[in-house]
This record gives sequence, C-alpha cells and structure tokens, in this order.
Amino acid sequence: MSICSLFKETNTCFQTSPRRQLPTSSSNTYEYEITVTTGIWWNSGTTAKVAMEIHGAEGRSGIIQLGTESGSNDSLFYRGSSEVFVLTVDKSLGFIHGVRVGHDNSGTSPSWFLEDIVIMDKQTQTLWTFANNEWLALERGDGRIERMLELLVDDDTFKTNVLKRWWKGLTEKHIWVSVLAKPPRDPFSRVQRASCCLSILLSAMLANAMFYDLTGKSEQVIQVGPLKFSWRQVVIGVQSTLVVAPINILIAFLFQKGSSRTTNQLPRRCCVHNLNVYIAWFLCFCTCVVSATFSIFYSLVWGKSLSEQWLSSMLISFAQDVTVNEPAKVLAAAVLLAVIIRLKRGNSEGYSILAETSAQNIQCSKERIWTINISEVEAMRRRQAKKQNISRFYIELIVYCTFVFILMVVCYGSKNDHQYLLAKSTRDGLQGFHTVSVR
Repeated sequence: MSICSLFKETNTCFQTSPRRQLPTSSSNTYEYEITVTTGIWWNSGTTAKVAMEIHGAEGRSGIIQLGTESGSNDSLFYRGSSEVFVLTVDKSLGFIHGVRVGHDNSGTSPSWFLEDIVIMDKQTQTLWTFANNEWLALERGDGRIERMLELLVDDDTFKTNVLKRWWKGLTEKHIWVSVLAKPPRDPFSRVQRASCCLSILLSAMLANAMFYDLTGKSEQVIQVGPLKFSWRQVVIGVQSTLVVAPINILIAFLFQKGSSRTTNQLPRRCCVHNLNVYIAWFLCFCTCVVSATFSIFYSLVWGKSLSEQWLSSMLISFAQDVTVNEPAKVLAAAVLLAVIIRLKRGNSEGYSILAETSAQNIQCSKERIWTINISEVEAMRRRQAKKQNISRFYIELIVYCTFVFILMVVCYGSKNDHQYLLAKSTRDGLQGFHTVSVR
C-alpha cells in the first residue's frame, strides 16, 4: 500500500461504495448518510432482505428497507462490503442513540455478520458509530436475526479502528491470503494476485540460490522429517526476503493502480491505468522467467545436501513473508491510516454530547422489522444448522488429513534406507535363526 493510496482512502473512508438513494418522499430535505459494513470472513455476506430503524432524541425514522430505489437489494451485503445509503427525512432526528437492524432470513445464505453501522448527519457533519461484530443468524451466536445496536463509546474508537482496518487489510492487502479471501468486487483480480505470489516465490528461490556457493556447508542443528535447518539457512531466508521485496512491491502496486479504474473515467486516464497493468504484467513475466531459468541452472550443479539446504531456506523465506512481512505491512498501514483520520477529523461532535444523553432510555417500538412465524423460525434454524454441521464436518476432515500427512512426513521422512537393507542382510545371512530356542 502506497502513501498516496493511504491519503486517498482517508478522503473516502465512508464512501467506499456508490451512494444509494433510499426510497423517500420528494418533500423531505434533511439528509443522512448510512454506511453498513459487512464482515470480511467466509460467508459473512447475506442474501436476505435487510431493514433498519433509527432512534433519535427528536424522533424515529421508521422501518427502512435497505435497498435501491427499485426496492431490490440483490448482492448488496456481500463479504467485506461497505454499502452507503442516503436517507432523507422531513426533519432532524436529533442525537442518534440507537439503531435497530435485522433481516428476514431469506435466500440461500441468509446468515449475516454485521460489523457496524455509521450514520452521518450531512448538515452538521456529525458521526455516530454503532458497532455489532456479531452474527445475525438463527444458527449462530445468540440465534437472533434482529438486534438493537448501541452507540460506540469514543474511548475505544482508535483501537477498534486499527483492529478493524488490520483484519480487513489481511483479506485485501495480504498478497497470499487475498488470493482466496479478497472482496468479490475488488478490481485487483485473483489472477493478478496469484501472479504476484508466483513472482515472489520464484524470485525468492533465485535469491536463496545466489547466497549458496557450490562447496558451502552448514552445520545441521534441527531436522524435521526430510528438512534440515540451521542458523545460516535462517539468515539466508531473511536476506532473500529483503532482496526481492522492492520489485514485488512495485509489481503489486502497479497492478492495484491499474485495476482501480472505473467506468466514468476519462479515456486518457483509462489509458494510463491500462499502461500500469501492461507494465506490471511485463515485470511479472520477466521476473518469473529470469528467476526460474537461473534457479534451474543452479540446481543442475548442486548435490543432494546443498539442495536440501536451499529448500529449507526457501521455506523459511516463504513462511516469513506470509506470517511476518505481509501482516506487519498491513498493520503499519492500518495504524498510519487510523492516525491520519483521527488527526484530520478530530473528536467527533456526536460523542461530545454523549454524557448529556446517557440517561436517556432507548425506547424500542413494539413493531417487528420482519414478521415470521415461530414454526418457520424453527424450520429455518434446523435447516441452517444442518448446513453449518456439514461445512464443519468437511473442514475437520481436511484438517485431520493435513495433520496425518504432516505427522507421517515428520515421523518417516528422515528414515534411512540402509536400516532396511541391514536388517534384511542380517536375516538372510543367518538361515534358520528363528529355530533357535533359549532354554
């Protein structure tokens, strides 16, 4: 992530999606902007119809179905999305102290992980954040699909903001994780991300190979299955990661900038973005071809011992990039962005009067957002629980098979073939030994 993209995100942190005008009367003039953020992990999005009600000190908004002007909300609340809606009412609702939100549990995947809802008064630029970070699902958590959200206290805003951006950044900016977990509408495609991963892997292979001479030997201190590790290999793995980082960061940056074009851009800007993509593909292709070619040449003159050392260093470089470098980069970007937003925005006016309204009781209307019969709820809960149990079974099966595979590699990968030959020659050389009895 570049510094330019950080500042760009600070200016559009609450407008990550197109603003959708909610159906309302043409005579209403008071405007609110509502940002609904969905969780980033697998199956966090929902296919159900979502509705909400805003509770203010001077009135309520009534039940609002979150969709487009035509009333359709298909594919709106997908995983990792931040949907922005514009609501106009006839007068100000005053200080917003509560939001009631829920869905009707319809569609093929109704379970929804709602992170938070941010409401902004467009007239006064006051912000209110209502955190949820729970499932609205019949088969998860407390089993509710409707919940009353309370105002987030400002004391936890910075920490929550950093953690939220870090977790979200792991699926969008972590080059390895994002291949599978990227948001569906992110223009930085999976093919481009996978190409960046291939470039990182091959260039790290070449960098590791260049640190080994043909006669170099390393003291073996740790052996895990067929792999042998030493302090020298760890150092080489770290050095190789630092060497290949600049070119791969440049390739990922060009892909990201080139893929961020939109349909309403001028033709000249589209040509610039396309040029970025072409340059990124060219650099990625050259990096992969050169790295693979020279790695093959190095491997032709290596022996078994040196090849095992090189493979160990390669695995160390890969593990360091996945578990240390990428998460640290995302965390640094999240902290920097949160600091910039905090300094730019200052203390939100909405929280300055929180103490004056803390004594107010949130009066929830008795009208339900969605009316569902108890029998239908129980049937939905059983059906969703069955789907979840099947998914959990396959996940546990994959984890178990992976564990058994790793266990077999560790236990039998370092076995020496000469042990079998020695035992066989001993048995064959002592014919009739099994008939000997001890008295």
